[in-house]
Amino acid sequence: MEQNNVDALLASYRANKGYFFKGHPGFILSNKKSAEECLIRYGLPTKKLEDYKRSDINALFNRPFHFTNELPENCCKNDVLTPQFFSEYVINNLQTLRAVIMNDKFVGCDTEPSTIFPNGVFVGSLPNFLLQYPQKEAHVKQIFGRYAENDIDGLVAMNSLFFRDVFVFYVPKGVRIQHPLLIIQAMKAPFDIFVATRFLFILEDDAEANIILTDHSGCDSTFVSNRVIEVAVEKRAKLGLYDIERSKGNNEKLSTIVLRQQEDSHVTMGEYTLGNGFTRNNYRSRFMGERAELILNGLVLGHKDCHIDNFTRVEHVVSECHTDELFKYLLMDNAVGSFTGRIFIAQGAQKTTAYQQDRNLLLSPEARAYAKPFLEIYADDVHCSHGMTTGQLNEDALFYMQQRGIPEDEARIMLSIAFAVEVIERIQIPELREAVRTIVENDFYKKQ
Repeated sequence: MEQNNVDALLASYRANKGYFFKGHPGFILSNKKSAEECLIRYGLPTKKLEDYKRSDINALFNRPFHFTNELPENCCKNDVLTPQFFSEYVINNLQTLRAVIMNDKFVGCDTEPSTIFPNGVFVGSLPNFLLQYPQKEAHVKQIFGRYAENDIDGLVAMNSLFFRDVFVFYVPKGVRIQHPLLIIQAMKAPFDIFVATRFLFILEDDAEANIILTDHSGCDSTFVSNRVIEVAVEKRAKLGLYDIERSKGNNEKLSTIVLRQQEDSHVTMGEYTLGNGFTRNNYRSRFMGERAELILNGLVLGHKDCHIDNFTRVEHVVSECHTDELFKYLLMDNAVGSFTGRIFIAQGAQKTTAYQQDRNLLLSPEARAYAKPFLEIYADDVHCSHGMTTGQLNEDALFYMQQRGIPEDEARIMLSIAFAVEVIERIQIPELREAVRTIVENDFYKKQ
């Protein structure tokens, strides 16, 4: 395994350790020390690892990157929390609270949380959360670095080293939030930059909430963003988590979401890659209580030379839980799409139902798709299936539509959009569902 890029990253970290340590409580600092040891031990993922066969993360760091402590003092100040900034993130007919992460630091919301969220809900940085809820520190310690352990792989360890802020979204027991939280990660720098962001989402018993993640690049520099999200969904809680990527080709996104669900909880999670450069998404989920449900969706529009690699691992270690995964890729030009899905069912996880599908539509001769769905089952009373398909548009359907007067180009667009609709319809927020559908339709029609 190549270590040169790890050595360079570690040298940069050690030279700026005070910057990355500043303001953190003791248990965070201990986690960073553990992360340094793990990164030395495992290095950055390369294609030699089975789960990274299509994505050499180490190669992304073959060029030097700057860090946020090197940014000019006034680099981002004029862009934050202004009407002009937020106008790009309006979702028609959907009221949201909008929180902004500028590069790697939480900078605030565009309105007071109390105007939308009930009392007790917290949105902000970890130090402020612990000041407001000191009795929750033990709870945080049970989640932070315990769900996303540093030895999962080099991406988590690297994130633990380099994050300088932890964004917390906390929903107390029994609280049901009417409006979604829209989290905007805005990136701006006059040079190529590496940022690590860390998130902690906690929904206590019987809580309900929706979260929409999105990103924005305000310049032409290259960004490598390494994001780790730890999610605790406790008894009977319900969460919708939607990640909408519409970045430029100069963005390189590395994302790890680690989810734990307690009994009778329900999570709908979706990744919608609608514009990108290089993307690697890791989803790791484990059911900790019976009768929990996870709906996991993915939709990819691949253009030009973009690279999209989705990895999922869902662990059924208790009985009567349900997983339903559906990923679809529409790949154009020289785009490369990859899906690796693993569902693990432990010996005691009887009455599990688990379904996994990956479907790929190649819209140009140069586009490539790779898929590896996988089931590992040690229980005998289960209902499980997995599969994948890769192909082109149905020629019979094209011929049928042309016979009825629809021009070939229009017919191809209609069939492509219809292919995507099944995933879009699984979005539980109607206004967001319509917004994603509009983006997909506009994407195809503008190429006409």
